[in-house]
Amino acid sequence: MTNGYRAMCATWGETDIRTVVDTANIAGTRSFATTLRSVGI
Repeated sequence: MTNGYRAMCATWGETDIRTVVDTANIAGTRSFATTLRSVGI
């Protein structure tokens, strides 16, 4: 696996989490709890 591929996957993951957190903030729910639910913890 090349470094470029790992960097791209990390970017996609960060973007997904930021989208979840922003949506949670708009909905008025807690960001941390929503993030945990979305990653399955």
